[in-house]
Amino acid sequence: MKSPLIKIVTILLAVILIPLIFFTVYEISSLNQTEQVLSRIYANQLDAILFSVNQYSEDLISSWRNKLNNSLTDKELVNAFLKVYGSVNYVFIADGP
Repeated sequence: MKSPLIKIVTILLAVILIPLIFFTVYEISSLNQTEQVLSRIYANQLDAILFSVNQYSEDLISSWRNKLNNSLTDKELVNAFLKVYGSVNYVFIADGP
């Protein structure tokens, strides 16, 4: 026959452990959802940053193209432009297939 002390300890452990187990499972599942939300936010921010960098690059190249188009008739202006914007030497535009 079980002693009353063992029954009381068993009931107390059940009363403490069952809610603790349910709370732990709930917290782990909400943690996974939070990680998914953070992952989506990170991906969206990365896309926005890449879009901004691409937009800036396109604006810069367009500016260079316009400056170069305006000075194509004068060889000295082209040389001066290439001295100021040396990195233009590494840019090329492929027109067509």
